[in-house]
Amino acid sequence: MGKDRLGCANHHARNICSKNRTILRHRLQAKIFAGLKQRLLALDLVAQFLKTYVQEVNANHERGARLGKLQTEQARLTRQIRGNYGYDQGYWRQPEPGRGSARAGTPARSHRV
Repeated sequence: MGKDRLGCANHHARNICSKNRTILRHRLQAKIFAGLKQRLLALDLVAQFLKTYVQEVNANHERGARLGKLQTEQARLTRQIRGNYGYDQGYWRQPEPGRGSARAGTPARSHRV
């Protein structure tokens, strides 16, 4: 084919295809652009896209807010666990009722080191 005419390459080069029709490049481009314009700029499709987009943005915002609350709660619980069991001091310390916290087998200390 020429530079301005499109068709089946197998028919033109090898004659193994029965599709012998061709089309001018500018006519094909005009049809493609008209179809894109009609389908992409259809008001009902644009409205549906915007509705779906807003729903997704809102859902992502809500997920982010829930994630932030969960991370805050996780940090609070981690601090509470470390404070009660002494993970940060390298040994297990369990609280004794009424006596504060103490290391197993040793008397309670009045301050942390």
